[in-house]
Amino acid sequence: MYDFKIGLTLLRGDDQVSIQKETLSKVIKTLTSMANTHLKAIGYCIVGVADTQRDAKRYKDIYGDECIKIKNSNFWVTGIQNEAIKLFGSIDKYFEKISQLIDEEPIPDSVKDYIKRNMTIIKYFSKDIMIFKIESGNDPIQYDKKYYIRHGNSVQGLDRNQEIELFRRFFSQR
Repeated sequence: MYDFKIGLTLLRGDDQVSIQKETLSKVIKTLTSMANTHLKAIGYCIVGVADTQRDAKRYKDIYGDECIKIKNSNFWVTGIQNEAIKLFGSIDKYFEKISQLIDEEPIPDSVKDYIKRNMTIIKYFSKDIMIFKIESGNDPIQYDKKYYIRHGNSVQGLDRNQEIELFRRFFSQR
Protein backbone atom coordinates (compact mmCIF):
# COMPACT_ATOMS: atom_id res chain seq x y z
CA MET A 1 0.00 0.00 0.00
CA TYR A 2 1.20 3.46 -0.75
CA ASP A 3 0.19 7.09 -0.77
CA PHE A 4 1.87 10.11 -2.37
CA LYS A 5 2.21 13.67 -1.15
CA ILE A 6 3.91 16.55 -2.95
CA GLY A 7 5.13 17.88 0.37
CA LEU A 8 4.05 18.84 3.83
CA THR A 9 3.28 22.51 3.09
CA LEU A 10 0.53 24.25 1.20
CA LEU A 11 1.55 25.06 -2.37
CA ARG A 12 1.68 28.83 -2.01
CA GLY A 13 3.94 31.28 -3.71
CA ASP A 14 4.51 33.53 -0.70
CA ASP A 15 6.88 33.53 2.25
CA GLN A 16 4.18 32.37 4.69
CA VAL A 17 5.16 28.75 4.21
CA SER A 18 5.36 26.27 7.07
CA ILE A 19 4.91 22.56 7.57
CA GLN A 20 1.21 21.92 7.83
CA LYS A 21 0.70 19.84 10.96
CA GLU A 22 -2.64 18.74 9.46
CA THR A 23 -0.87 17.32 6.41
CA LEU A 24 1.62 15.42 8.54
CA SER A 25 -1.24 14.20 10.73
CA LYS A 26 -2.99 12.95 7.60
CA VAL A 27 0.18 11.05 6.64
CA ILE A 28 0.37 9.44 10.09
CA LYS A 29 -3.34 8.58 10.11
CA THR A 30 -2.97 7.06 6.64
CA LEU A 31 -0.03 4.96 7.81
CA THR A 32 -1.96 3.64 10.83
CA SER A 33 -4.94 2.81 8.62
CA MET A 34 -2.63 0.89 6.27
CA ALA A 35 -1.24 -1.08 9.22
CA ASN A 36 -4.80 -1.95 10.24
CA THR A 37 -5.57 -3.55 6.89
CA HIS A 38 -4.35 -6.96 8.04
CA LEU A 39 -1.65 -8.68 10.06
CA LYS A 40 1.77 -8.22 8.41
CA ALA A 41 0.55 -5.34 6.23
CA ILE A 42 3.20 -2.91 5.00
CA GLY A 43 2.41 0.66 3.96
CA TYR A 44 4.36 3.59 2.58
CA CYS A 45 3.73 7.30 2.29
CA ILE A 46 6.08 8.88 -0.19
CA VAL A 47 6.59 12.63 0.08
CA GLY A 48 7.96 14.45 -2.95
CA VAL A 49 5.63 13.05 -5.62
CA ALA A 50 2.72 14.78 -7.36
CA ASP A 51 -0.09 12.55 -8.53
CA THR A 52 -1.61 15.01 -11.00
CA GLN A 53 -0.13 17.06 -13.81
CA ARG A 54 -1.89 20.12 -12.41
CA ASP A 55 -0.09 19.75 -9.06
CA ALA A 56 3.25 19.21 -10.82
CA LYS A 57 2.71 22.42 -12.79
CA ARG A 58 1.73 24.33 -9.65
CA TYR A 59 4.90 23.07 -7.94
CA LYS A 60 7.01 24.26 -10.89
CA ASP A 61 5.28 27.66 -10.85
CA ILE A 62 6.07 28.15 -7.16
CA TYR A 63 9.58 26.72 -6.93
CA GLY A 64 10.75 27.21 -10.53
CA ASP A 65 11.98 23.63 -10.52
CA GLU A 66 11.15 21.01 -13.14
CA CYS A 67 9.42 17.84 -11.99
CA ILE A 68 10.48 14.45 -13.30
CA LYS A 69 7.66 12.50 -14.99
CA ILE A 70 7.73 8.82 -14.11
CA LYS A 71 7.51 6.89 -17.35
CA ASN A 72 4.19 5.14 -18.05
CA SER A 73 2.48 6.70 -15.04
CA ASN A 74 0.57 9.77 -13.93
CA PHE A 75 3.16 10.69 -11.31
CA TRP A 76 5.75 13.47 -11.24
CA VAL A 77 8.67 13.50 -8.79
CA THR A 78 8.94 16.95 -7.22
CA GLY A 79 11.31 16.10 -4.42
CA ILE A 80 11.34 17.69 -0.97
CA GLN A 81 14.55 19.70 -1.26
CA ASN A 82 12.92 22.99 -2.29
CA GLU A 83 10.43 22.82 0.56
CA ALA A 84 13.14 21.77 3.06
CA ILE A 85 15.57 24.49 2.08
CA LYS A 86 12.89 27.20 1.99
CA LEU A 87 11.64 26.24 5.46
CA PHE A 88 14.76 25.20 7.33
CA GLY A 89 17.81 25.74 5.15
CA SER A 90 18.58 22.02 4.86
CA ILE A 91 17.04 18.61 4.46
CA ASP A 92 18.56 17.49 7.79
CA LYS A 93 16.75 20.24 9.72
CA TYR A 94 13.53 19.47 7.82
CA PHE A 95 13.87 15.79 8.78
CA GLU A 96 14.49 16.77 12.40
CA LYS A 97 11.39 18.99 12.51
CA ILE A 98 9.21 16.23 11.08
CA SER A 99 10.55 13.83 13.74
CA GLN A 100 9.60 16.36 16.43
CA LEU A 101 6.10 16.74 14.99
CA ILE A 102 5.61 12.97 14.92
CA ASP A 103 6.20 13.00 18.69
CA GLU A 104 3.05 15.15 18.99
CA GLU A 105 0.83 12.72 17.07
CA PRO A 106 -1.94 10.88 19.00
CA ILE A 107 -0.56 7.37 18.43
CA PRO A 108 1.23 4.92 20.74
CA ASP A 109 4.86 5.74 21.52
CA SER A 110 6.00 2.44 20.03
CA VAL A 111 4.40 3.39 16.69
CA LYS A 112 5.97 6.87 16.79
CA ASP A 113 9.33 5.23 17.38
CA TYR A 114 8.81 2.77 14.51
CA ILE A 115 7.80 5.48 12.05
CA LYS A 116 10.75 7.71 13.00
CA ARG A 117 13.26 4.85 12.79
CA ASN A 118 11.94 3.90 9.35
CA MET A 119 11.71 7.38 7.80
CA THR A 120 14.24 7.62 5.01
CA ILE A 121 15.29 10.04 2.34
CA ILE A 122 16.35 8.62 -0.99
CA LYS A 123 17.58 10.17 -4.23
CA TYR A 124 15.61 9.82 -7.44
CA PHE A 125 17.93 11.33 -10.02
CA SER A 126 18.34 14.91 -8.74
CA LYS A 127 15.35 14.77 -6.37
CA ASP A 128 15.25 13.91 -2.67
CA ILE A 129 12.18 11.93 -1.64
CA MET A 130 11.07 11.16 1.90
CA ILE A 131 9.59 7.74 2.58
CA PHE A 132 7.50 6.88 5.63
CA LYS A 133 7.02 3.17 6.27
CA ILE A 134 4.83 1.19 8.61
CA GLU A 135 4.29 -2.50 9.24
CA SER A 136 1.40 -3.85 11.24
CA GLY A 137 2.13 -5.36 14.60
CA ASN A 138 0.13 -7.99 16.42
CA ASP A 139 -2.66 -5.56 17.25
CA PRO A 140 -4.49 -2.82 15.34
CA ILE A 141 -3.30 0.75 15.92
CA GLN A 142 -5.44 3.62 17.16
CA TYR A 143 -5.10 7.13 15.86
CA ASP A 144 -6.48 9.67 18.33
CA LYS A 145 -8.35 6.92 20.24
CA LYS A 146 -10.10 5.67 17.10
CA TYR A 147 -9.39 2.87 14.64
CA TYR A 148 -9.10 3.54 10.91
CA ILE A 149 -8.63 1.32 7.89
CA ARG A 150 -7.69 2.06 4.33
CA HIS A 151 -9.93 1.15 1.40
CA GLY A 152 -8.38 2.06 -1.93
CA ASN A 153 -7.12 5.59 -1.45
CA SER A 154 -9.52 6.58 1.33
CA VAL A 155 -9.15 6.35 5.10
CA GLN A 156 -12.28 5.32 6.97
CA GLY A 157 -13.04 5.46 10.67
CA LEU A 158 -14.60 2.34 12.15
CA ASP A 159 -17.74 2.02 14.22
CA ARG A 160 -17.89 -0.41 17.15
CA ASN A 161 -18.99 -3.42 15.07
CA GLN A 162 -16.27 -2.78 12.50
CA GLU A 163 -13.69 -2.53 15.30
CA ILE A 164 -14.75 -5.96 16.56
CA GLU A 165 -14.32 -7.36 13.05
CA LEU A 166 -10.90 -5.69 12.80
CA PHE A 167 -9.73 -7.44 15.97
CA ARG A 168 -11.18 -10.76 14.79
CA ARG A 169 -9.26 -10.42 11.55
CA PHE A 170 -5.99 -9.76 13.39
CA PHE A 171 -6.42 -12.55 15.90
CA SER A 172 -7.56 -15.13 13.33
CA GLN A 173 -4.37 -14.56 11.31
CA ARG A 174 -2.02 -15.36 14.21
